[in-house]
Amino acid sequence: MTRYREGVLSAHDISPEMLSLALDVACLGSARLLGISGLLLSQGSGEARQYATGLERRADKVHDIARLVHGLD
Repeated sequence: MTRYREGVLSAHDISPEMLSLALDVACLGSARLLGISGLLLSQGSGEARQYATGLERRADKVHDIARLVHGLD
């Protein structure tokens, strides 16, 4: 958690790139975990499929935006 920019050393400060990556990974992982959990608990019901698909779609939107900042894929 250290960065050096324009002659200034910043310690214990999360960079925008790392914050973007952390939020991206948390969103993708949570969407996957919640979607799969709903499918397992409901024995694959149609509602659970729609819920899981909606979560994945929203997580993909976050990923597309966060990718502009963290630059990883």
